[in-house]
Amino acid sequence: MARAGEAALLQTMLAGFEAMLAEEEAEAGRRLGDDDAAVRAFHLHQARVLSLSLYAVRRQLAAGRTLQARAPRTWEVFTAGGCSLHVAGIVANQVTGVSDEHAAVLDATAAELVQRERPSLVERRLTKLREQLDADTAIARHRTASNRRWVGARPRPDGQATLTIEST
Repeated sequence: MARAGEAALLQTMLAGFEAMLAEEEAEAGRRLGDDDAAVRAFHLHQARVLSLSLYAVRRQLAAGRTLQARAPRTWEVFTAGGCSLHVAGIVANQVTGVSDEHAAVLDATAAELVQRERPSLVERRLTKLREQLDADTAIARHRTASNRRWVGARPRPDGQATLTIEST
């Protein structure tokens, strides 16, 4: 039941995010990036309402969008409650930075693995398969991994600051 709840929450977040993007991009006349005020406001709002970190909201939205675009079979399993958001996020990380053909192979394998294997084994098997399929994409994967790292500081009421460092 919890998996179905995760799926419903992410689908709702994605629907809201896509609707906001469409409206804001039509008004701005250009594609919005992660640093645009409207996108950042959406992330901050979701983080506050859901009691999640800003990074968690960004990671979940990125994983959902990646799964929808590059791993539709795994997305279908996830939305049916067949795997957790954590495992679906592992698949999204694995299909990022590989060719469409190789992403399809990874997705087909992942759709079966995520339903029956623990997350560490899913990650290990998909990493091994990705390396076999597309060994020449190390630079693109490194760039993507670097973009998933986040450091932030915010002031505290007592005059001190909180430093947050997150990575997947």
